[in-house]
Amino acid sequence: MNNQKGFALIAALGIMVIGSLMLAAIFPLVTNGLIMSVGNTDRVAAQYAAEAGAKRAVAMFYRDVQNWSWLDQSEGSPNWHNLNDSVNERYHVKIALISKDGAIVVPVAPAVAGEYFVISTGQVNDAVARVSAKVTIESNHSGGGIEGLDQIDHNSPAYYTVYAGGAITFNGNVAVNGRPVGAEGAIVGGNGPPMFLSYVRDNNPQFKSIPPYSTLLSNVVKNETVVNFDHNSSIYKKNKGYEITSSDSNKTYIFKTNDMVIINKNTNLNNITIIAGGALEIEQNANLSNCRVLSGAEVRIKDNNGKNGGQNINNSLIVSAGSMTASGGPGFANSIIFCYGSFTANGGTNLNQGRIIVAGSAAFNGGGNLNYGGNINAFFSGGGDGEESSITISTWESI
Repeated sequence: MNNQKGFALIAALGIMVIGSLMLAAIFPLVTNGLIMSVGNTDRVAAQYAAEAGAKRAVAMFYRDVQNWSWLDQSEGSPNWHNLNDSVNERYHVKIALISKDGAIVVPVAPAVAGEYFVISTGQVNDAVARVSAKVTIESNHSGGGIEGLDQIDHNSPAYYTVYAGGAITFNGNVAVNGRPVGAEGAIVGGNGPPMFLSYVRDNNPQFKSIPPYSTLLSNVVKNETVVNFDHNSSIYKKNKGYEITSSDSNKTYIFKTNDMVIINKNTNLNNITIIAGGALEIEQNANLSNCRVLSGAEVRIKDNNGKNGGQNINNSLIVSAGSMTASGGPGFANSIIFCYGSFTANGGTNLNQGRIIVAGSAAFNGGGNLNYGGNINAFFSGGGDGEESSITISTWESI
């Protein structure tokens, strides 16, 4: 009896040993299978997270009120957003122009016509996935428009943040954002992203010529009437020309003589059209909003004896048939500058969502920030009526 009990104990111990060995052999396989299963689940979830970010960006293009502050603002600094309130499930989105590998751009609001590449990165635990789609926005105008100013054509001057029919020279730390600069001549200097300075050199586009001054002038003055400036309290004649000396709104001033026109310092103008046959000066601390200002000679945006000029020019069109000088670091927001001579900016120029188009050469001295934006056609008669945008989305692509 005792022998049987001993044999049973030995058998039980043998079975336990064999079972333990089998479990030891199977356990790594089970563990690896579980890890692989979790990894596959994470990769699928990361793909969904990336698509969620991309869809958010695409949906934003369709909205009337757009907010792009949630995008990546610069390379190397992703702006992560959590999914399901979990820090382990997240995405970040950047938008580029020209190609998926182009420099980051934050669209203006609403986004202007062009080709945008949405690149979204999703991450769940250690799994990472990326998707990309191209968004093409085309503006369809039922009226107006200026020939040669196609904003989505890479060969058009209107496509670029700064265009010059001659050379462009950057002296100082000038940052260019949104779209590249383009020049028929050389592009010299600059410490901004290299893409903005190399793209035009490498591709050598043959630019369409910008419309002549007379064409711009005729589009602006359609249906405008000449005011009797001799009896207008805000204008009086001085030896050097006509001065606009007090704040004013909703008027049109057309001066057919070649006398100089001066927008006096500390003057606030809103929804004003000024057409000067001669030169035009914008003095210190003048503020222009929703204005169209054209000079048949030259335009001088003056500083205060070498100090900051303090001008703020918002949502306005400034056109010079001759040269243009901007001194003292004026601020331009959502504004378009046309210059048919040379353009010189001294002391830094801040262009916030606008365009600078120069028939001659352009020089930027003293740094500044140049950000693309603004609708060219909106500044001309017929261009803003009946305007709609069509949006095309490419097939999603995993990258």
